Amino acid sequence: GDPDVNVDTDDDGVCDLNCDTTGDGIPDTNIDTDDDGDADLNIDTDNDGDCDLNCDTTGDGVADTNVDNDDDGVCDFNCDIDEDGVCDTFCDTDGDGILDDVDPDDDNDGQSDVDEIACGSDPLDDTSVSLDTDGDMIPDCVDPDDDNDGTPDDMDAFPLDDTEDTDTDGDGVGDNADNDADNDGTPDDQDDFPLDPNEDTDTDGDGVGNNADDDDDNDGTPDEDDAFPFDPLEDTDSDGDGIGDNTDPDDDNDGIDDEDELDGDSDGDGIPDTLDPYNPNADDDGDGIPNSVEDVNGDGNPNNDDSDGDGIPDYLDPYDANGDDDGDGISNGDEDDNGDGNPFNDDCDGDGTPDFLDRDSCGVQVTQGFSPNGDGINDAWVINGLEEFPNNEVQLYNRWGHVVFRAKGYQNDFTGESTE
Repeated sequence: GDPDVNVDTDDDGVCDLNCDTTGDGIPDTNIDTDDDGDADLNIDTDNDGDCDLNCDTTGDGVADTNVDNDDDGVCDFNCDIDEDGVCDTFCDTDGDGILDDVDPDDDNDGQSDVDEIACGSDPLDDTSVSLDTDGDMIPDCVDPDDDNDGTPDDMDAFPLDDTEDTDTDGDGVGDNADNDADNDGTPDDQDDFPLDPNEDTDTDGDGVGNNADDDDDNDGTPDEDDAFPFDPLEDTDSDGDGIGDNTDPDDDNDGIDDEDELDGDSDGDGIPDTLDPYNPNADDDGDGIPNSVEDVNGDGNPNNDDSDGDGIPDYLDPYDANGDDDGDGISNGDEDDNGDGNPFNDDCDGDGTPDFLDRDSCGVQVTQGFSPNGDGINDAWVINGLEEFPNNEVQLYNRWGHVVFRAKGYQNDFTGESTE
């Protein structure tokens, strides 16, 4: 049943156990909870009506102030010496059984007393806590990484945002959210160097941006010397037509495909034929005959004119007076009928093909002069067409009508010596 109230154990007229000082019928001091004859809670040792030991201020049946754990009559825990309702010594603010003097978190709010004091919150009040952005129980004022993103606050452009830590262009938008982190005008997804405002392209993929790279396409030709600095397959445009020489079928833009021009430098000007534009007024083979004259068929492409079939176009093949380009048995020089050194203007049958290249006979044509000086040009008296008359008989007279030379089956070999 209910404990006896206002028990006077020593018959001195003063309550010793289960004393009801308020008259509500409920013991409030010197409570004997276990009926062992000894007071356990709210002990008033000096009979002044105030609790001195094992005070239960909350009425939950558990001593919370002035606790005497060893029943020696001396307070061991949460001692309120001046009875002002505030613990003075051996305090345990949070009631976790650890005295405040050694408890790192007196109010058990998760933040250490040291941190709360440093950051301005009350270490004895669990409702008073300091700002803790990342919820790691370390207040921001002492947390080296407030947002717990792995980047220290002193290196973090957004120390309270765990999704950002860098703002490369300083525009207030973190790089993770910024479509152009370096603000160079090139979107990050198209920028080879999204964090470098001075670069956005690396053509050759060598890790060096084009602005700093001396050879953007890594073709071995410096950009300043490269007509196509971004094309590793091209570096030269000889004719300036916008097409690289490797792709251009006519590098010198002379109307003659490179494959039709000879390798080498036919005119010795230091420019390869494939890069040396054809000049009709020049004399590339140095034989005294302009290129245009040696374009025999007149189609503007001198490379398809090879009168002697030696694989060398006429305009690059020096004229040889001792040769026989048409293979008719008459030397080129002997078919230079007018003797001016240019066999191209001798065309006895008017068919457009110079005599020295034309195997067609124009009949018997007697050369009006020759110069037997041993220079190999017009040294013999030539009668063109005579080869068609192998049984011929030739007689040569001087101005006085005397025979100075005669021959049967004449072979165009008279060099001035008389046979008479």
